Amino acid sequence: MSVAVGVPERPEPGDHQIGITFVVPAARSAPGNVSLQRGIGVQLLVQVPGDVVRSVDVTDLDGPWLADGGPVRLEATVRNRGNVHHDFVGPGRLVVDAGGGRRVPFEDFTVLRDSSRVVVTEWHGPPLFCICRVTVRVPDGQGGTTEATARVIVLPLRLIAAALLLMVGSAVVARERRRRRRAALERQLAEVRRQAREDAVREVSRAT
Repeated sequence: MSVAVGVPERPEPGDHQIGITFVVPAARSAPGNVSLQRGIGVQLLVQVPGDVVRSVDVTDLDGPWLADGGPVRLEATVRNRGNVHHDFVGPGRLVVDAGGGRRVPFEDFTVLRDSSRVVVTEWHGPPLFCICRVTVRVPDGQGGTTEATARVIVLPLRLIAAALLLMVGSAVVARERRRRRRAALERQLAEVRRQAREDAVREVSRAT
C-alpha cells in the first residue's frame, strides 16, 4: 500500500497534519452477529518549505497549594504559536525546577503547530517540609525563554496527626496513672485511719 500527498501550488509554509487510518475488514459472520473491525491510525506531519516560525511558551504551571508528602502532581500548559511542531524529547525534555538542585522531568511529548498541550508529571520524594517554588522554563525558539511558576507547601500532615495522637495518648495514660496512684494513696490513708481508730478503741477498753 502506498499513500500520495498532493501539494497545492502555493502551500502555506510549515507543518501540515494528516491522519491516515488503515482498516482491516471484519470477517464475514452470520446475520445478527457482532463483527469486529480493526484499524490502526497513523499521524503524518508534512513540512512545507518556506518561512519557519518557531514560537513556544509555557502559559501555566499548576500544583496543589498543600501537599502531604509525595508524590506531588504538577501540570504544565505549553503553547506552540509557531507553524512547525516542537518536540520535548531527550535532552530537550520539559523539566520542573523544584529548587535545591531538584529536577522533575516530564515524559517526552510533542506540541503541534498553533496548538496547546497540557502535560502532567509527579514529583516523588519532595522535602519533608517546605514552602517550595517550582518553575518550568521553555526556550521560546527565538533566543529567549518563557517560564511559569507555582508555589507548593509540603507539610507532613499524617506525621503531625500521628504525633498529636501519640501526645494525646501519652497524656491519657499519664493521667490514668496519676489517678490510680491517688486512689492507692487514698486507700492507704483510709487504712491508716481505720487502724488508728481501732488502736484508740483498744486503748480505751484497756483503760476501763
